[in-house]
Amino acid sequence: MKNRRVSTYRSIFTLICVLIAFFAQFSLSSDAFQEGSDAGIQVLMKLGLYFTAGMLALFGLSRNLKIKIDRNAASLMLVLLWSIIPGIFGPSPAVAFATTVSMIGIYVFIIYATQLFGFNHIFESIYIGLVLMIVVSFATYLAAPATVMMQLWNGEYRYKGFMGHPNSMGQVSVFTILISLTYFYPRVNKALSKAAVICITIVSTLGLILTDSKTSMVLCIITLSIVPSLRLLKSKSSYASKLLTVFILISLYSSAIVLTLYKLADETTLASFSRSGNAQEVTTLTGRTEVWQTAISLIAENPLIGYGLRAGQVLLPEVWKGSAIWVPPHSHNMYLEALLATGLVGLLFLIYSIIGKFVGLVSNLRRKADLSLVMIVLLVFISCLGVFELSGFGTITVAYVFLCCVMSYSGEIDKESGS
Repeated sequence: MKNRRVSTYRSIFTLICVLIAFFAQFSLSSDAFQEGSDAGIQVLMKLGLYFTAGMLALFGLSRNLKIKIDRNAASLMLVLLWSIIPGIFGPSPAVAFATTVSMIGIYVFIIYATQLFGFNHIFESIYIGLVLMIVVSFATYLAAPATVMMQLWNGEYRYKGFMGHPNSMGQVSVFTILISLTYFYPRVNKALSKAAVICITIVSTLGLILTDSKTSMVLCIITLSIVPSLRLLKSKSSYASKLLTVFILISLYSSAIVLTLYKLADETTLASFSRSGNAQEVTTLTGRTEVWQTAISLIAENPLIGYGLRAGQVLLPEVWKGSAIWVPPHSHNMYLEALLATGLVGLLFLIYSIIGKFVGLVSNLRRKADLSLVMIVLLVFISCLGVFELSGFGTITVAYVFLCCVMSYSGEIDKESGS
């Protein structure tokens, strides 16, 4: 009877997670949210999240649940808690505090839920929510393309789905592709289930291509290319470390060659790789290098503690002198954003949590093959994406949700839950 009750609670919670994940895609990542407004579906979604968290807490208390987190998960929590201090003295204390509370709330929510219901169950629920959003977005594109298209600053139209921006939609597509290929496909045995995973991957890939998000495309290929090495490590092959070493060396040499060609190429060649036909778009990474320079100038004035979360939304436009016609709302780099928001103190904690988790997952790969493999893949993608976007830190994004999942994962806890 007790197991049946827990199963019922688990099923209800799964449905709620799916709905929250679905609505979060076009509310938390919408242009309105980025501008700081908090109306309509955002309020309903947040109320649903807080209500679910409250019911979850009561249910957990009734079972005397003891929360367990490792030092890497605790390190990320320390970054968020620390951000409250610079936020109080920053340019927008209210926005900084609200963002910090929301990010901490989601992190605690994921930690609590995964330990109460099992990591696999919650992780798969979030994935189902993403798949639902991607399928509905693609179906809408086929039926009414204008509904899910967005005109950008250079006049081009790109596929945004229900994510509010093409780059965000591209990132969600990559997350779905990575999870489908490294987690679900190896686990399912029935031909129909494998066909379903393949169809989801194809739809996600088509969506990624439609977004024309080159950063997400390249990083998706790079991330998937390390999977064979990880699978060899899982199988205790003696060639695994050699293959991984070769991959790293090839990556370094390839990067050196690309950088050399980039320096030697003329403007006509570079312009052929841009969307607007302007070589400067390529040399500045669509204006990112100018944003980074502006962010670094602000960081230099307060390098130790920073200005609080989302301070760049206020500070960057004030000192912006770049050539791009758009004004940057953030630093377009997870690590620079951590420096800008939390200073060196917060950045060190963030890097420690990422590297520590990566090392722990690699050492745990052979014991918990499927989960550790997909967690490593997600962490690599989030870390690399952080060079060009906010990714897993600075505001609430899908990448941040998955970073919370990776940090909250524990082989020991997952084993206890029986997942």
